[in-house]
Amino acid sequence: MFSENKKSKDGLQSNCKDCQKQYYIENREKILKRVKKYDQENKETIFPYQRKYYKDNIKKFRSYYKTNKKIILETGSNWRKENPDKMNSHARKYRQKINSLPHTLTDEEWNNTLKEFEYKCAYCGEEADLEKEHFIPVSQGGVYTKENIIPSCTRCNRSKYNNDFFEWYINQEFYSKEREIYILEYLEYELSETQ
Repeated sequence: MFSENKKSKDGLQSNCKDCQKQYYIENREKILKRVKKYDQENKETIFPYQRKYYKDNIKKFRSYYKTNKKIILETGSNWRKENPDKMNSHARKYRQKINSLPHTLTDEEWNNTLKEFEYKCAYCGEEADLEKEHFIPVSQGGVYTKENIIPSCTRCNRSKYNNDFFEWYINQEFYSKEREIYILEYLEYELSETQ
């Protein structure tokens, strides 16, 4: 009799999970819209919590990324292909923001910057395809000038995103005090500005 109850209980749990999954499939857009609205209305409490959770569990996130890198990259690539309008909108807003800020970096200055960092990522030191990375993010008023652009691999550029350099860099597994000092000296940062 006990085993029969257990079976029926497991059957109910299984059935309940199936119902939840089916409900989500049928109402996905409505649920995502509600979650997005909630996130926007409560971002003052949610974002600090998410940032703290990420910092506290960074090893878990890195391990997950290393294990599932191919799937993660493929999923992102597929999303970008399936959502060209969103990608174009984001790129357009980003370009408008850049164009409204000083942007004086010349090709010659960029080539000199690459030489200065020996054609390696300023953050991790890897030889890779390099991107122009805003040391101070555009979202925080970072300009497109020699004093704010350094070479970065795609991984570091995406990882840093809109984060403050001093908070982000020290938490990276590839953190190097030497590279940190070199970056700050290259960008002509005063020590008093750094802390």
